[in-house]
Amino acid sequence: MGMSAPSPVLSFGLLTAALLCPRAAAQDAGSSLAAGLEPAVVPIHRVERPEGPSESGPLEAWAAGRDYKVAFHDRATFVPYLGSGYPHNLPLSWRTVSVRLGEHELLTPGETPLHSAADRHYEYRFAAVTEAYDVLAGGLEQTFVLRDRPVAGDLVIAGAVTTELTAADRTPAVAALTFCDSEGRAVVEYGAAVAIDAVGGRVPVTTGYRDGRIELTVPGAWLATAVLPVTVDPLLSAVLVYAQSSGSAMGSVDIAWQEETPDHNVMIAFVREASAADSDVYAIVCDDDYQNRVTVFTELSASWDSDGARCAFVGGADRWVIGYRRRYSTAAFQPSEVRCHSRSPLDLTPSQTSVGLQNPSNIDAFQPDVGGVASFGSGNRALVVYQRVTTPFGGTTPDEIWGSRFDPVNGVFGTPFLIMHDGSGDLAQPRVTSVARGGPSSWVCSFATYTFYMLGFPPIYKWRVGAKRISDTGVVATGTWWAASTQINSTFEEMWPVVAGNDGRYTVGYTSFQPSAMAVAERLDWPDNASAPTSVLPLETVAATDFNEIQGLAFDLEDRSHFALALRKSVSGVASAHAARLGYSGALTEGPIAMWSAGTVQVTGTACAYDGRNHRFLMAYAGNVSNQDRVYGRAFTYPAVTPATAGGIGCSGTVLTWSGNQQVGSEFERLNATGASAGALHFPVVSFATDDQPITIAGVGAGCRLLVDTVGAYLGPLPVQTGSNPSWSFPLPEWLPALTLHFQDWVLEGNVLRSTQRLSVPFAK
Repeated sequence: MGMSAPSPVLSFGLLTAALLCPRAAAQDAGSSLAAGLEPAVVPIHRVERPEGPSESGPLEAWAAGRDYKVAFHDRATFVPYLGSGYPHNLPLSWRTVSVRLGEHELLTPGETPLHSAADRHYEYRFAAVTEAYDVLAGGLEQTFVLRDRPVAGDLVIAGAVTTELTAADRTPAVAALTFCDSEGRAVVEYGAAVAIDAVGGRVPVTTGYRDGRIELTVPGAWLATAVLPVTVDPLLSAVLVYAQSSGSAMGSVDIAWQEETPDHNVMIAFVREASAADSDVYAIVCDDDYQNRVTVFTELSASWDSDGARCAFVGGADRWVIGYRRRYSTAAFQPSEVRCHSRSPLDLTPSQTSVGLQNPSNIDAFQPDVGGVASFGSGNRALVVYQRVTTPFGGTTPDEIWGSRFDPVNGVFGTPFLIMHDGSGDLAQPRVTSVARGGPSSWVCSFATYTFYMLGFPPIYKWRVGAKRISDTGVVATGTWWAASTQINSTFEEMWPVVAGNDGRYTVGYTSFQPSAMAVAERLDWPDNASAPTSVLPLETVAATDFNEIQGLAFDLEDRSHFALALRKSVSGVASAHAARLGYSGALTEGPIAMWSAGTVQVTGTACAYDGRNHRFLMAYAGNVSNQDRVYGRAFTYPAVTPATAGGIGCSGTVLTWSGNQQVGSEFERLNATGASAGALHFPVVSFATDDQPITIAGVGAGCRLLVDTVGAYLGPLPVQTGSNPSWSFPLPEWLPALTLHFQDWVLEGNVLRSTQRLSVPFAK
C-alpha cells in the first residue's frame, strides 16, 4: 500500500512455500469445489494470544494463503503448512534492523513502528520508511516505501531472519534465496527483488545473506536518476505455466477469468506448432496465482491443423468456452471451420472433443474469437465471431465478418449471421469483447477492412479499423464506428484491432502505421440501445517506438474506468511482451512495462483478463527462449494506496468519507458528506496542502477551524449542494501525478456556518 505522492516505493521478496504445497488434494478438486471450498486467502484478523490460565497477552494479527499462514506482531512471521510428516512448525520471521541510504541511517535507534492493517495488507510504519505485506493466495509479498531521498548512495535494507531453516551464505546477487530443512528439502523461498520508477524504468535489486541477515541493495546510480514517484512493481513474480523443449514452436495465447468457483478460476488457451502445416490447441485451468494447473483440453491430431485458440467464460451457463479454427489438411480443397469446446469449471477431466459450426461446403471460416458473459450474469450464450470467405480462393467475393451465438450447455451453434460486409474490400481480424454484463447487454466486435480509396490516380487499397455492436440476441447495430487515425490522415493505415469493455463503455486498441507501427487506443461510449457510438474520445498513443501490436485488452468491471493491455513489441526482429494500463479516457496511467524481454526471447503471443476477486489484471504471454517453448502468467496489480484519513478538529456533526479505488484514471470517485440536517448548505473546498487556523468571525460556530490551505496550495471549491447526505463526483484524469488531496466541508445549518474534520485522500498512479 503506497504512501504520499512523492514517496519512492520499492518492491521486494515474495515468500512462498512453493515445494511443499498440498497439490495432490487440489488435483481432485471436482468434489471439493462442489462442496463449496472457501477462497484461498483468509483475511487479516486479530486473535488473543493466551499467556496463562486467567489472562491474555497482546493481540496478534493472523492471515493465511493456500499453503502458509502469517502472523503480524512485533515482526512478520511466515509459517508454511508442512503436513503431519513434520513434528513441528518451521517458521521464518523478518525484523527490519537497518535502512541506509549511502552512509546515512534512516531508522532511529530503538524506534517502534506504528501498525496498520486492512483485509490483506499489513504495515509497519517507521518515520522514514514503511514496511508492508500483502497476503496473496500463493505467497506473502513484502514491500518497502521510502518517503525521502535525503542523500545520494545505494539504498540498503537489512532484515534479521529468525528460523530453524538454513540458507547458504552468499554475496549479493539478483536471485531468490532458498531456505531448507535439516534434510536439505527446500521449504521457503525469498523471491528475487526489483525496483521500478514512475515511467517504467526498472532495475534488479541484489539480495545477499550472511549470519541470519538479508540485505537488499538498490544501486544508487539508478536511484539518483529514477523518476519519482518510484512505485511498487505492479507485476508480481512471473509463474511458468507451461514449458517444453522445442524450437520456436509457440503460437497465440489467450486468458480468461471467472469467480463462480474458488479454485481453477483461470483458463489459458494457447497454440503449439508441430510444423508449418500442423498446429495444436491446448487449454489449461489454474488458480488465480497460476498454481494447481490442469490441462483440460487438447486438439493434437496430425490429420488437421488447429490454431487461433480463444477462451471465455459464460456466467449464465456456468461454462468455459474454447474457440479455435480447424483446417483439414488432407482434403484436396482445404477449407477451415470454427469449432468450440465447452465445459463446467468443476470438470477437470481432460478432453479432446469439440463441435463445429456448420457452414455451406464452399465457406472458409477462420480467425475466431469468443465473447463471454460476466460471472453470475444472466446471459447463457457466448458470441463467436469469425472471418468468412466464399471459396474457391482467389475469387472476387470479399471476406466478411460473421457471428454465431453458441449454447455452451448443449454444445450447439446458433444460425450464423452477418456482422460486417464491405463491398469495396476484404474484412479481417475480428475480435470481440470477452465479457458482456449479461441480460440485455451487448458485445462489440472490432475488425480491420482492406478498403478501396480514391486518393489520387491510380487508386489504392489501405487497411482501416472499425467496430460493430451486437446485442445479446444477435442483432447487429446499424451504425459503424471507424478509427480516428484514418480521419486524421487518409494515408495512415490501421491493423490488428482488439476491443474490451461492457455496459456501454469500450476501448479499441490497434496498430496505426504513421508510418511507424504505433500502438494507439480510442475510448468510446456505445449504449446497448444506440445504433452508433454516442461519444468517442480523442485518440491516445500507447507506444510510439518500435513495432507494436496490442494483442490483449481487458476492462476493470468494478471501477468501470481502467483498461489493461498486453503488448507485443518487436525490435530488430526480436519480440518482447509488455503491459500497460489506461484510464477512463483511454490515456496511459502506467507503462508500457516489460514482462518478458531479453535478447534470446521471442514472444509469439500476449493476452490479459480482469480478476475481480483480487481487483487486478492477469497477464499471459507465450514464446520461445533457448529452444524451450514457454507460457507465463503474471499478475498486474494497481499501485497500492493508503485509505483516506480524517484529521484536525471539526465543529460540525457532518462527516466526510471517500468512495472509489483512489487510482488516477478513475472516473467514478466520490466525496460524500453524511450527518447534516435536511436543509443544510454545503460549501466543500479542496487543497493540495493542510492548514490549521481558528476561525473566530461572526456567523461561524465556536471552535471551528480552517484545516486546508486556501492560499498557495488551494485547488478550489466544489459545487454547492443542499441536503443531509450530498456527494460530489471527482474524476481523476490520467495526466495527474500520484498525489494527496485534502477536503473540508463548510456546512451552513440555520444561520451558523460550521466545519467538518479534514479528509485527506491519497491517489496512486
